[in-house]
Amino acid sequence: MNDRRLRIGVVGRGFGKAVHVPAFAADPRCEVVFNCSNDWKSQFDLHDFDAISIATPADIQPEITLAALERGKHVFCEKPLATDLTTARRLLESAKQAKVAHMIDFEFQEIPAWIEAKRLIRNEELGAIRHVSVQWNIEIYAIRHGLKDSWKIRSEQGGGALNAFGSHAFYNIEWLLGPITSVAATLHPTSDDEYVSANLTLKHGAPVALQLSTHAFLGNGHRITVYGENGTLVLNNQSNDYIRGFELWSAGRTDSALRQVLVPELDATNPALSVKDGRVWAVHQLARRFIDWALMGAPQTPNFENAYRVQVLIDAAKRSSINRNQEIGIES
Repeated sequence: MNDRRLRIGVVGRGFGKAVHVPAFAADPRCEVVFNCSNDWKSQFDLHDFDAISIATPADIQPEITLAALERGKHVFCEKPLATDLTTARRLLESAKQAKVAHMIDFEFQEIPAWIEAKRLIRNEELGAIRHVSVQWNIEIYAIRHGLKDSWKIRSEQGGGALNAFGSHAFYNIEWLLGPITSVAATLHPTSDDEYVSANLTLKHGAPVALQLSTHAFLGNGHRITVYGENGTLVLNNQSNDYIRGFELWSAGRTDSALRQVLVPELDATNPALSVKDGRVWAVHQLARRFIDWALMGAPQTPNFENAYRVQVLIDAAKRSSINRNQEIGIES
């Protein structure tokens, strides 16, 4: 297959059309052959394609994924992978059996500020991590505009703060700081969504305070603060651009205040940057690696293994909340 373009179909007329289509189309090795919604079954029969990119609610995604895997197609999915642990495990096992490329849209790891933050943490420039605060408090479009029928606010369909933000947060925490070994969470239901508060423990012992809300009017945005024995690091985004709005700040023992860390600018020649939504650029970075895997057979991350791990953590948070904030141990 590496002597021709990867033919990909995109399922999803919302985020799929707005983000997945331009993200894949920006790679010259890829051809988007169709973009559809509910008629995906007929499109599967109509088109000759090699891969599928899915941007649907999580309760619909598994059926489409399994249909593609049964045909031996490479699959790129949205998060969370499914709405329950059993289904997520089935998707992972099916992808392994099909021996195809399988990736998940955990896109924050592509941001230069995040890459530099991870370098600082892994190089122990903050010293031993004492504790971490993760806050993601915004008002999403569906709530701001009173869209009561939107799946974005329905946890059973893959929406809600835990699924939408928690899936990213769990992956991001482990990507930046290492394995989570316990979860104690409370899901506070509201009239239109949920507020999530959780206490996590990292493998090296540091605690993480996690706070998530999708209905925070004029909320404080997306902020991760890492407190070390020799310094502090802050990833902060108070803008409307989930990707390009991040700034990195840090301070060591000799500093009197946090200072902004300069990071490489995004490649201005990248065609994915011509789209206003920064998520197109981030998904494009993942799409490039997905295409590498599909065309050249070199496995990439984040993949369904990572997606299943996140589903384990989401499941633990749900069980903990049901049992009144009981601490749930997680194998690392």
